[in-house]
Amino acid sequence: MRVQKIEKDEFSTKLYCLLTFRVSWEQLVCMIDAIIQRDFKENIYDLYVSDSNGKETPVVGEIRQHHFQIHECPFYQRESGSITIYGASSIWGVDISFTIWNQLDKCLVKIYKDPFIEKEGEQVYDRYLDSIEIEGFVNYTRRQYENKTAEKTKVPQKEEPQNGMMNAECFACHTKFQIDGTQIPKTQKTFYFTCPKCGMELKLGNPNFQEQTSNEPASPKNDIKKEASTENTVSEREQLLNVMVLPKDIRSRSLEEQVKMIGLQINEIKKVLNEIKSNPSTYMLSKRQEATQKNVLNRINEKNYIEAFFELADFVDDYGNRHEGKVFEEEKKLVSDMVNRILIAISNNTKSNG
Repeated sequence: MRVQKIEKDEFSTKLYCLLTFRVSWEQLVCMIDAIIQRDFKENIYDLYVSDSNGKETPVVGEIRQHHFQIHECPFYQRESGSITIYGASSIWGVDISFTIWNQLDKCLVKIYKDPFIEKEGEQVYDRYLDSIEIEGFVNYTRRQYENKTAEKTKVPQKEEPQNGMMNAECFACHTKFQIDGTQIPKTQKTFYFTCPKCGMELKLGNPNFQEQTSNEPASPKNDIKKEASTENTVSEREQLLNVMVLPKDIRSRSLEEQVKMIGLQINEIKKVLNEIKSNPSTYMLSKRQEATQKNVLNRINEKNYIEAFFELADFVDDYGNRHEGKVFEEEKKLVSDMVNRILIAISNNTKSNG
């Protein structure tokens, strides 16, 4: 998030900001949720949504009624033109309001009785604003992952291409375009491509995907092999992701319960890591993995173990099945190191609080 212009009056300092991407409604809501969870907590004075004509509807009662879980509020189900939130910043000790517009890359931040810009300079809020935007996109990615995990038991609907062309939309810049599906092998379940406008790396399922079948004649031995292969269709990466899940209401539970659940899941992660065979092939981390690895360590330093756990899941997911389900030795070592760091941090924090 980049500050483009600053205006000051008797009551407030206005920061006119430019987001990295135009945001969808879901991304906008996740960004507001980041402001609530990371900074405002329960100290929200006002919250309202605006339609395309600028008509404002107050919804602060909804957020309080639903214990500050924004995705459980009725207004979340109705897409609006913008959201404004006004509350007390626990980080800065002043009152701040944010207005973010749907389908735009604009954000207006008002800081009331700001004492910092004059003392520290116009860049004093840069890292704070960046962290809010990053946290919002992390929230969005996490929800996508959680929804995908919850729907694993459902039979996916295959999209039938017309004349071999497939429709696609970039989640970053929302550009819609078509891809020639005839160039993708039928044995490839998913494939990666880049947005022609912003260059973002994207993933899509292959609607022509066909499971490879054996030509061996039917026999009791072959039936046993088929049963065994069916049982083992879950890839190493999927096995790991299947145990990297926490209850959706984890944030509303007591600290003792949160720590216990994270500890139990980390034990399951270690079991899966021990079962994964070493894959010594040369491997370099993707840019996303490098970013999420740093985020895990930052969240641990902040004693935010839930977010550290979810960042770890994002590290493993890495846009999903990128490596045909394999977990490489380098990844395995880093995951093991990060879960150990989380456990050690939790243990040290528990001792200091005890």
